[in-house]
Amino acid sequence: MKKKAPASKGIDDMKSLIHSHAEFFDNLIELIPAKFYQAKDEDSTPWYQGLSKAAKASLKQQSRQNLKLARRQRFDPESKASSSAPNQDSLVNFEEDMDQGEQNQSVTYEELRQKLRRKIEVMRGNRGTASDDKNVKNNGKKRKRGGEFAGGISGKEVESEDAEEIIEYGKVRLGDDEELTNRRKKKKGKLSKVKELERAQRLQEVKREKSGFAERESWMNATNRAMGVKVHDNSRLIKESMKRERRKKEKSSEKWKEREETTKKIKEQRQQKRKDNIEGRIKDKKMRKIAKREKKLMRPGFEGRKDSYITQE
Repeated sequence: MKKKAPASKGIDDMKSLIHSHAEFFDNLIELIPAKFYQAKDEDSTPWYQGLSKAAKASLKQQSRQNLKLARRQRFDPESKASSSAPNQDSLVNFEEDMDQGEQNQSVTYEELRQKLRRKIEVMRGNRGTASDDKNVKNNGKKRKRGGEFAGGISGKEVESEDAEEIIEYGKVRLGDDEELTNRRKKKKGKLSKVKELERAQRLQEVKREKSGFAERESWMNATNRAMGVKVHDNSRLIKESMKRERRKKEKSSEKWKEREETTKKIKEQRQQKRKDNIEGRIKDKKMRKIAKREKKLMRPGFEGRKDSYITQE
């Protein structure tokens, strides 16, 4: 009995080693998706376009049911079986394994479709700012339509809320001068240089009389310049600009007169040339007729045109 003990001990060690190796390979197979090594029956998936309407409807209904089952099985931890389980069951019952394989195949198709949809949604979400701006605009339009139909927030209120969020850069407002804002609102069109000169002269006269008004006006001009508005308060510069404009107008008027004279001369020359050409063509036509009449054939002694009689002295 003492001699057989080492042999039995070695057999037990071998069994435990084989069992550990089998568990290792089973766990390794679990990491590999079953769709990569399970056999697929290509004949079980018919050509969709070649089916009849009833077959197409039944196939759609089956795919919907498979989708529902896939969703339930995905969130049910007890229903998830190992990838090696179908192979072990196939050794016991081949037909049950084929049915289960077809079901898993249909389920995997639905899962792949869902994954593809998720990827498309993620890619749409990761697009650039242009698509985001379009989505924001579309959402704003939808909000406006929803407010009009539902009787909720009106479109004007939505526009006012959007207008409050706008931030203007490049303009600096110093102080709350209501008169300045009212003056800018009342100012509809651009004043002429004559009116600007009169206004500048009146302001200079008022500044001499009232010192407080002068300081206030200078402060307003400084704020306008800081905001980017052109201020015409110097009468000397206004006069110089008026002189420049006057000279420019005089030069342009002279050029226009010269252009009119040249066009008039060219027109007269063309008319005279046309008249001479017409007269020349008429004269050439007459001369051709005369030459043709003189070149007519005449038979001697019978016919011909004579200038005078022979006996006439």
